[in-house]
Amino acid sequence: MSTAFRIRIKKKNKYLFLPDWENRFEVLSAFSLKPANLRSRRKRRKFAGKTGFTSANLSMPEQVHSTNVRVVRKPGKVYTETDGLVTAIQNIPLSVVVADCLAVYILDPLTPAIGLVHAGWRGTFGRIAVKALNLMRHEFGTSASGCFAAIGPGICAECYTVGNEIAARFRRKFGCSGKWLRRKPGGKYCLDLKELNLMQMAGAGVRKRNITVGSFCTSCRNDLFFSYRREGKKAGRNLALLEIK
Repeated sequence: MSTAFRIRIKKKNKYLFLPDWENRFEVLSAFSLKPANLRSRRKRRKFAGKTGFTSANLSMPEQVHSTNVRVVRKPGKVYTETDGLVTAIQNIPLSVVVADCLAVYILDPLTPAIGLVHAGWRGTFGRIAVKALNLMRHEFGTSASGCFAAIGPGICAECYTVGNEIAARFRRKFGCSGKWLRRKPGGKYCLDLKELNLMQMAGAGVRKRNITVGSFCTSCRNDLFFSYRREGKKAGRNLALLEIK
C-alpha cells in the first residue's frame, strides 16, 4: 500500500498528483488545494486547463451522494444525479468535487481505462468505488487484479464522528467494526471512510500494494483543503481530476 500523493505547482496552481501513476502510465492526475474554490463549472474548466488537462472535454457529474456511476463516451458532458464516472477514451478528463468526502481514483493501465468517484458515507455504504470497478469490468473488460486505486485526501476517522444509527447500519452491512469504527466517550463513533474504501477495493480484487491512500485529513489540514465539517455550508470545493493521455 502506497501513500504517495505529492504537491506540484504549475502556472501558479498548487495541487496534489500521483507521481507513481504519471511516471509509469499515460495518465494525468490532480487534487486541488486552497485557495482554489472550484464549486463552479467555469472555474473547474479553467483549473483543468491551467494544470494540463484537456479542459474543453471535461466530464462533470452533478453529485447527489448517490451510488450512480456513468460511462463517459462523449467529451464535455454534465451527468445529472451521478457520483462516479468511468471511461476508456483518451483526452476526456473525469472529475468530482469534494470537501471531506473521498475522491477514489481507479486506473486500469492495460486497457487502458479509468474511473473516478465521490465517496461520502452514503457512497461508501453503497460501495460506489466497487460499482465503478464492476462497470469498468463489464464495459471495458477490466481485471481488478491489474488495477490501481488511489483514495484521495479526506476527513480522518478522528474528525469524522457519526451517531449510533449510522454506526449500526455500517455494522449490520460490514460486520464487526475492526479498524474502521471506534466508539468515543459520550456515545459517538469515529468512522474511517478511507479504511472502508481500502477494504472494499481490496475485497473486489485490487492488490493492496496497488492501492494508494492519501494521508492528509481535510479537516485537520483546513489550511490546505476545504472541509464541510469544519466550515459548514460556506465551505468551498476541492476538485479531483483523472485523464488518459
